[in-house]
Amino acid sequence: MLTVCQASFHLDIDALKPQALYKETIRKAVKSEGRFVRQSSSIGRYGHCWIELEPKLRDTGNEFVNNIVDENVIPSEYIPSVHEGIQRAMTCGVLGKFPVVDVKVTLYNGSFHQSDSNQMSYGIAGLMAFKNGMKQAAPVILEPIMKLTVEAAECNLPDVINEIPSMWGRTEEIESKDGLSIWTADVPLRELMNFTETLNFKIGGRGNCSAVFGYYDEIPENRKETIIHESSLRDAYYQDLFFWSKWGQEDEEHYVNNFIESLWE
Repeated sequence: MLTVCQASFHLDIDALKPQALYKETIRKAVKSEGRFVRQSSSIGRYGHCWIELEPKLRDTGNEFVNNIVDENVIPSEYIPSVHEGIQRAMTCGVLGKFPVVDVKVTLYNGSFHQSDSNQMSYGIAGLMAFKNGMKQAAPVILEPIMKLTVEAAECNLPDVINEIPSMWGRTEEIESKDGLSIWTADVPLRELMNFTETLNFKIGGRGNCSAVFGYYDEIPENRKETIIHESSLRDAYYQDLFFWSKWGQEDEEHYVNNFIESLWE
């Protein structure tokens, strides 16, 4: 179909395969400064803040705390701008440009200029502080782990299991029920997407398989560079189709489950 369209309408089609929904988070607490100072002719710009980044428990969300109580440190009118800059930085992490999750940010210090300070400058200062801090906070990429279930005759199951090393399968269990072997494993979504055709072929209509979203976990260190490289090739595509950083957890699970079901069609 793509070939016919390209030939008939002279279309330049860039077809990209679906991407796994990665996230980023941090593993240690750090303090970071954001300082934005610019002078252009008679117009000055000044924004300055200190923040602390702390990792939170998985799936507890991001948190912003304002500990500024003295108007002579940062006037209250600029605090929302600092927060907005931090939120903007969280939509695009420092490793693979993935949304940042489960980070507590505390604004605790800063300064202002009587005539040059404005909301834009503090927004930029907040963004700079978060980006700088995250680079120092042991950032890590998280990937969705699917709970895969395969039901097949015992004679077919070994062929399926032998494929698992290439899928980086994690926890595995096998049980028997009504003459079938039921095999379950925790498999990264990225590997499962590359495996569905092979899996269906090996089952050969003599069994069935299903997968549902399980949890997010850190990617192995030896795969980090590959995922970062892949993310650099599809920035706009990823942001447009999977801008899910504002979803709640239930919506996220619903989306990922629907997404993986489409792979079996």
